[in-house]
Amino acid sequence: MTAKRFFDIFCSIAAILIFSPVLLLASAAILLDGGPPVLYRAPRVGKGRQRFICYKLRTMRDGKEVTSPGRWLRASGLDELPQFLNVWHGEMSVVGPRALDDETVDRLGWNSPERGYRWSVLPGITGLAQLYPVGSAEQSWLLDVTYLRERSTGLDARIVALSFLANVLGKRRVRALVRLAGALPGRISEGRGRRAPRAMTTAPRLDGAAVVGAPQPRRVLLLNPFYSKDPVASFGKHVLTPSTALTAIAAATPASWNVQFWDENLLQGPPPRDPFPSVVGITVHLTFAARAFALADWYRERGAKVVLGGLHVVSNPEECAEHADALVLGDGVPVWPRVLADAERGLLAPRYDGAYHLPFAANPEPQRRALPRGQFLTTAGIIATRGCHNRCGFCYLATDGLHLPYQTRPAAEVAAEISRTGEPYAVFIDNNLGSRKAYLHELCRALAPLDKIWSAAVSIDVTDDPELVHAMADSGCTGVFVGFESLTQENLSEARKKTPLPEDYGRRVALLHHYGIQVNGSFVLGFDHDGPEVFAETVRWIEAHRLECATFHILTPYPGTPLFRRLEGEGRILHRDWRLYDTGHVVFQPAKLSIDELASGYAWCYRRLFSPQSIVVRRPAHWQAIPGYLAMSLLYKKANWLWPLVIRHGLTNAFWRPLVEAARRQNVRARKRRQEPGGARAAGGAPVAPGV
Repeated sequence: MTAKRFFDIFCSIAAILIFSPVLLLASAAILLDGGPPVLYRAPRVGKGRQRFICYKLRTMRDGKEVTSPGRWLRASGLDELPQFLNVWHGEMSVVGPRALDDETVDRLGWNSPERGYRWSVLPGITGLAQLYPVGSAEQSWLLDVTYLRERSTGLDARIVALSFLANVLGKRRVRALVRLAGALPGRISEGRGRRAPRAMTTAPRLDGAAVVGAPQPRRVLLLNPFYSKDPVASFGKHVLTPSTALTAIAAATPASWNVQFWDENLLQGPPPRDPFPSVVGITVHLTFAARAFALADWYRERGAKVVLGGLHVVSNPEECAEHADALVLGDGVPVWPRVLADAERGLLAPRYDGAYHLPFAANPEPQRRALPRGQFLTTAGIIATRGCHNRCGFCYLATDGLHLPYQTRPAAEVAAEISRTGEPYAVFIDNNLGSRKAYLHELCRALAPLDKIWSAAVSIDVTDDPELVHAMADSGCTGVFVGFESLTQENLSEARKKTPLPEDYGRRVALLHHYGIQVNGSFVLGFDHDGPEVFAETVRWIEAHRLECATFHILTPYPGTPLFRRLEGEGRILHRDWRLYDTGHVVFQPAKLSIDELASGYAWCYRRLFSPQSIVVRRPAHWQAIPGYLAMSLLYKKANWLWPLVIRHGLTNAFWRPLVEAARRQNVRARKRRQEPGGARAAGGAPVAPGV
């Protein structure tokens, strides 16, 4: 007997014992008001779309007029008591989607294969759709799908308790209570969950009336514009490492220039204006393009020369040109000295092309001197390779005009750079550090003597070579970010992602875990083969394989990518408000989901992942790893309320440093034990590295 069936039988016995006097009185009232029958028999559609007869107390006379007892029975919900007979027969459950007749199913259009998910469970006497005031068929569908995703004995118990109150106080009062207290899941209007603090969603105000001094010669300001943070994801990830684009540009700035770095996402207010710079360099990404343009216009109006660079400049140069004195398309590092020389002579060209085919290894080491080190988890954001062997149709690397050949830096040079940072933890921000396995072997050999820890993004095919995974662990790798993207092969094939079969993902995750390497899985939701079941199925897989963390994205068609062209050709692009192209909003019409389904399902995935139940289920198998894992889980998402204060007061590094150092020390000890004669090959429970 399943837990669900046991719950149904227990509730049925309890309901019969509690409500038997009420049932007898109601039956007598029905007989006195209009005679038999007492029961109303209604055909309904059940699990697997099987038909059955549903029993209710009769509340109408001749199917036209509500009887006097019927008005009270309907208001209290007691007319549904005979449905416990259906529960005994296994035709219904105590809690589940509403039982519907054939006419209603046809009218709602819920007979299609895409709606099959709803019919995978028994209908319920009560449920989310029965408790919430439902205004449309779409809202009812979303509530049913929400229940299917979140169903558990605990949720069933809450629904039963509220249903009991409805029997006593009336449905209208209990529905108002549900709306007010948020006692149940199912925020169906947005599916976004809690609002983010204003500091995380609203850019600092630019003073339009500000008076500034004359632009100072040979003074350059490098800006990373503010962008709104997704309230359902972690705020902490936004201060993991500084912008390597701007630190690389700072390194390419001639020594005769004074350079200042400003990241608006550190919550220190608007960019500085005294002394006023003669040149302002701004990196432009799709989601914060509007803010970048506002900053550019503000500085240009006051006499500064503004240079824009970044991916959005590559994909939309015409739009960016309206807000800049010069654009840099491609790699800005090689051309930056020429840009500044031209600006100083008053001969700034409207466009500079920075080719990515030039030797990547020739670029100077990023300048970290001017960084506010305390405001980042680590300033050791490292790039060892450029490019990726995949060219997925939805990825920004597939943007038209972006030709990024795969290149590597000498492994010894990378190790030396990490050592010079003085940081205990390095984050490789390469698109895919494992694209060339022979190089990663070489890099691991160079990193091993440093006694540092590191994490990186790799594709899951890095596990093709178990010896490479072993080498990664022995060089200090404590975590990897893996783009699984989807558990459906059809989605991966259509996205042109070269990857092992999803059926083999679990074995490969287990190999990484065997060597103490924690996994943050990346999943994209809303592919054309994703239906309403994708959210629960994805989270169940994550929990079954104990991924320490996961990152979810709503499929987003970036301009200039094959995905954008296809969806635009099919008329499925909803708008071009680039601020919402952040993988946290639905900007296209999904194939097998409604817009609300995709938005609410995405929010639910994060809500479930960071719930106490899921955190416990995904705990590492080795007890020594559990304290670090719990600390990471709590700080990464459950402390979102605290992050704005930590960021504003520059405490990010202090906030994380104890956990980072504990992880490093334990990792080094485990590596030394493995290197001893007869030492175990497994990692011995290395704790999760923060920011994995």
